[in-house]
Amino acid sequence: MSADLLGDETDNRLDPEVAASAFPNIEGVDGADEKFPEIPATGEASASPVVAAPLEDTPKDDIQQFESSFPALEEPEVSTGPEISTPSFVQSDFIQQTPSNQGIAAPLFSARTSTDPEPEPVREWREKRAKEIAERDTEAEKEKDEIKLKAERAIDSFYKDYNERKEKNIAKNKEDEQEFLNKRTDALASGTTWERICDLLDIDNVGNKQLARKDLGRFKEVLTGLRKQGERAPGAGGY
Repeated sequence: MSADLLGDETDNRLDPEVAASAFPNIEGVDGADEKFPEIPATGEASASPVVAAPLEDTPKDDIQQFESSFPALEEPEVSTGPEISTPSFVQSDFIQQTPSNQGIAAPLFSARTSTDPEPEPVREWREKRAKEIAERDTEAEKEKDEIKLKAERAIDSFYKDYNERKEKNIAKNKEDEQEFLNKRTDALASGTTWERICDLLDIDNVGNKQLARKDLGRFKEVLTGLRKQGERAPGAGGY
């Protein structure tokens, strides 16, 4: 080790008496002459438990002297910064907007009373809106009348055409009926009964499908013979 750490041989700090003078004398202090109880060596079992010596009560003067040597510790005041004042009108609005104890939130803005004048833009918008609604209603009513008129005209045209076709069909049916009656009268007035029967059956037509279905040769021969007899055939004059 160096001489600086061990000190010089002439250094008085290594003298025990000089080193002891740095500590106060403990003679005269209460309890200085008392000895601490002996502690048994490690590993040895003690025959009886170690009892600490009772401490004597510290005089009140020493406690007061100890407290007076140290100043009292007080909690420092925390600075919250400069105080900001709130305008009165903001406070009043905030108080009015604060919900009541009943849990019903108060409106942020009071409803406009009937005595307050309506703003000009709102009034213009309301008038424009009413005008547009009136125009749409007028147009809708006009379209409704046009549709109704077209429907009436279509119905009238339908019944007119229906009546015209009906009259035409009635007239045609009457003409057909009259023609049929005339043909029947002419047919009954001409020839004998067997001639008219042969004309209705059309036995002279070789391609007659009704007669070709069955063997009606004998039937045709009988009708042909009666027709040839003329007025002499039985029943030729009718009944």
